[in-house]
Amino acid sequence: EYLTSICHQLDLELPAACSEPIILPTDSDSIRRKKVRGAMDDAKVGMSRLLANRSVLIVLDDVWSRSAVSWLNFGNRVDSSLRVLISTRLRGGFCRANAVEVGALSLEEATALLVSESGFHAELSQEERSSAIDLATSCSLL
Repeated sequence: EYLTSICHQLDLELPAACSEPIILPTDSDSIRRKKVRGAMDDAKVGMSRLLANRSVLIVLDDVWSRSAVSWLNFGNRVDSSLRVLISTRLRGGFCRANAVEVGALSLEEATALLVSESGFHAELSQEERSSAIDLATSCSLL
């Protein structure tokens, strides 16, 4: 569902690797878990390939599980222009993360943080600024 949403927002086709595993009624719980895990691994590789060499910012708002982040972090290279911005109340435990602890932000501060952490260095157009404000607002200014 999340991968479909990401692809839809970027106007991309969902990779074939992102298909549901085939679970048979005769599969044991252990086999089912292996199939699901294998499908998730394949989907992550497929999405990593699809998003390679693209400038993409994935925003994960109000994250409550560290493991969920690892499944949606498709940028494995330092030189990748894919970024994941996480808002959470959890402290620590995110590998390779640059943590910015903040209190309540104003709309201007939240928008500036979003733009800064996205790696966007050019002057924003009015449309881009409006989109950044909408996104910051939808993340409850966190």
